[in-house]
Amino acid sequence: MTANNNMSDMVLTMGTFQIKNVVLSDKNDIVDGTLYVDEHGLIDFIMKDPVIASCKVDLVFPGEKTRILRVVDSVEPRYKPGPAQPFSGQGAPVEQLGYGETYRCANVGVLLSAQIPLRRAGGLHINRETIIDMVGPGAYVNVYPKLMNIVVSVTVHDEFDESQFEQACRFATANAGRYIGLAMKDKTPDTVEVFNMNAPCDPSLPKVVCVYQVHAVGLYYTSYNYGLSYAGLLPTVMHPNEILDGAIFSCNYGCPSTRASTYQHINSPIVRELYARHGKTINFVGVILFRGRFEEMEGKRRVANQVAKIAQILGAQGSVNCWEGEGNAFIETMLTVKQLENRGIKTVLISSELGGNEGKDNPLFYSEPEADAIVSCGSWQRPITLPPVDRVVGAGDHFARLQPENGLIEYDAYKEIKLWQIYEVCESSNKYGLTGWSCDEF
Repeated sequence: MTANNNMSDMVLTMGTFQIKNVVLSDKNDIVDGTLYVDEHGLIDFIMKDPVIASCKVDLVFPGEKTRILRVVDSVEPRYKPGPAQPFSGQGAPVEQLGYGETYRCANVGVLLSAQIPLRRAGGLHINRETIIDMVGPGAYVNVYPKLMNIVVSVTVHDEFDESQFEQACRFATANAGRYIGLAMKDKTPDTVEVFNMNAPCDPSLPKVVCVYQVHAVGLYYTSYNYGLSYAGLLPTVMHPNEILDGAIFSCNYGCPSTRASTYQHINSPIVRELYARHGKTINFVGVILFRGRFEEMEGKRRVANQVAKIAQILGAQGSVNCWEGEGNAFIETMLTVKQLENRGIKTVLISSELGGNEGKDNPLFYSEPEADAIVSCGSWQRPITLPPVDRVVGAGDHFARLQPENGLIEYDAYKEIKLWQIYEVCESSNKYGLTGWSCDEF
C-alpha cells in the first residue's frame, strides 16, 4: 500500500504532558505532573501591551462552586521548539505551522476574561456576556468544567479604539498560552502522537474531507488564519495539522453558545477522529476552510461552489461539515451541503438546532433536501437555571445580558440565574464536537 492523498508532506509530532495539578508560583515549571505558573511574570508579560490597563490571574478547578464570567477566548499551554511559535501571527512572527514538534499541557485551559467597553460596535456586533459554571446543569454542556482553568482577567484603557481592544485580547490570549507553555521547554512529554497524512493508506479507501466553516464578519465576529482576518477570503485548503497546531485563531466574542474558541480548534475532535480513521476506514485528504455569513446570496453561492470545487480537486467522496454561528451563516452551510451532494460527495453535517423553549418549533430555520445526514449537538434555545455559587471569577462581579432588543439586564453573579435560553452559556451548542449536548430522533 502507498500513500494516496493530495496534501504536502507535513508531519506533526504532538507531545502531551498530563497535568494533575496547577499551582501559582514564581516560576514556570512542571514537576511530577504539577504545572507551576509564574503568576507575576505572566502578568508583567501581558501588561507589556499598552492597551491593557490591568491584569490578574485566578485558578479554577473542576467541582468548585465557581462561576467564570466574560470569557472571550481560550487556549491551552503550548510550546513549540524551532522557528515557529504557537499561534503564529497572533503577537508572534508568521511562520509555517503543522510540522515539527509541538508540546501541550492536557487538562488545562487558559481562559481570557475581558471587560471590553462598547462604543463603536452595535446591533449584532457586540461583545456579549458569557458564563462558565463549574457545577450544576451548566457544567455538562462545555469542556471547561472538566479542566483546571487558568483565568487571566484584563481590563483595557478607555482611550483606545475597539479594534485595538480586540487585537489586545487576541494577543493576550495567545501570549498567555505561550508564556505558560515555556514550562515544557527542555522536558520530556508523557505521551507522543504523530499526525502524518502521508502514512501508508489503501488507495481503495473512500477519500473524506473536512469542511470547516468559521465566522469572519467584522469586529468581535472574526476568525484569523495565521493572523490574517478571514473576512474577505475565498475557501482555502488547510492541512489538518495546521488546525491542530494553532493556525486558526478565534475572535468571535458575539455568539457565546454557538461560537468556537481557539481551544476547540487546536483540540478539534472532528480532525482528530478523521485522523484516527485515516488508513483504516477512510483516506483523510484535508480540510477546506471557508467563511460563513455573507450578507448577500451571491456571496453564499460563491463560497458553496468553491468549496465543492476544491473537494472535487481533492478527489473527495465524502465530507464531514462543521460550522460556526447562527441563522445567517447556516444558509452557506446548507448551500455547501447541496453543492457537495449534487457533485456526488456524500456529506454529513454537524449542527445545533433551534426548536424553541419547548422543542416544538422547527429545528432548522432553513434546509435543503440534500441535507439528509445530520448530527445534532443540541439546541441553544432551551431554558436553563444556573444555581448560586460561592465564588465568581473574571473581569467583573456581575452578569449582564446585553441585547439589542431588550437593553441591559443585570444579575447578581453569585445568585441563581434563570435564562430563557442557554445562549450565554459558553460554547454550549457549538458545532465542532466539544459539547455535552445532543438530540435523538425517535
